[in-house]
Amino acid sequence: MKRKIKKILDVMPLVLLVGGLLVAARPIYHLCRWKINEITARNSWEKWQHSYYYRAKLSGSPAVWLRAPGADLSTLVIHGASENNLTAYPCLETSCPGLNEPGIKLILGHRDMHFRKLKNIQVGYSIELEFLDKKIKKYQVMEIEILTPEQVVERVKEKKQEDWLVLVTCYPFKYVGPAPKRFTVWSLLNHEGTKDTK
Repeated sequence: MKRKIKKILDVMPLVLLVGGLLVAARPIYHLCRWKINEITARNSWEKWQHSYYYRAKLSGSPAVWLRAPGADLSTLVIHGASENNLTAYPCLETSCPGLNEPGIKLILGHRDMHFRKLKNIQVGYSIELEFLDKKIKKYQVMEIEILTPEQVVERVKEKKQEDWLVLVTCYPFKYVGPAPKRFTVWSLLNHEGTKDTK
């Protein structure tokens, strides 16, 4: 009996090590993939700005470059919010009107990847969208809400006639597993100075 217990105790550290590595593997994979995407994003953006096909709104193709200077957020946004696209960059929801058309625009991103710095944003901060033709639209954050996924859908329906830019990510930011809420940033087109850029 003592030999059996000794064997189990001898193997236990190895079992715990392998278990720990398996638990850590997914976040490490996502962090590495996010870092690689971050490095290649600017080159991809500049290439698409000079491309004949830049007007095509294909799933996975660049839509805009998003900056929120006060939150230290700067990232490429692509068309089509599929799960595969969301692991690469934040995505423009294609069921919404185009970025140059009136109506609500919805950009989705992962809280532990591209939108992790969104936790720093505040009401009054600016959000800039740089288009492929190098034009820039500036928005001002008007409201930040913590909502359930169902409430986000309802709020978008309520405001769909208005010209909102909405950034959505999961919440809480440091939650393990699928987060239950959504951090929702509502901003409107702004032609004046904002709290973080005056």
